[in-house]
Amino acid sequence: MLSHSNILATTKGNIDRRERCNLAAVSSNRHCSFLPMAHLYERLILISNFLHGTQIVFCPIPEKLFECYAIVKPTNIGMVPRILNRVYDTVMTEVDKSKIKRFLISQALHNEQPSIFSRIIFRKVRNLFGGEVIAMVTGSAPITPEVLHFFRIALDIPVAEGYGQTESTAAGASTHLIDTSCGTVGTPSPSV
Repeated sequence: MLSHSNILATTKGNIDRRERCNLAAVSSNRHCSFLPMAHLYERLILISNFLHGTQIVFCPIPEKLFECYAIVKPTNIGMVPRILNRVYDTVMTEVDKSKIKRFLISQALHNEQPSIFSRIIFRKVRNLFGGEVIAMVTGSAPITPEVLHFFRIALDIPVAEGYGQTESTAAGASTHLIDTSCGTVGTPSPSV
């Protein structure tokens, strides 16, 4: 059974990791909650936001998440790969309809870091997430390296990947927000 101390220790470890990357949460941040409250990943996100006085909006219908994002304009996003895969597949299906779009996207994704060119090309993708996101954490399932790389370039933000399970209070390991490697879940969380 998880204790209150387990949850607080995990939350503190995640806060410490963000602060070391100079991405400490502030009360002007906004979060749009859409995962079930019973999901431990969502609970940790909410507790961290409560501790910082972050503005939280609850999306009543997860299928309308991107409509909520357009209104809320979240600054921090806790995401699951299933939704990122859906967005990626939709974008790539549209891109495959045109040789010019396919060429432009491949050029933008060719680099390891976002460029002015990629910021122009992926403007619609950034706007889909509200246009003001400064960091994203994805967890609860594996994400493929190509999808992770796509969103790091398209959103021009740090995207961390985490691995955990309920027994470890949802946090086992995660990449640092400044780590741009793919195919790894990073190092153990400070609280593990």
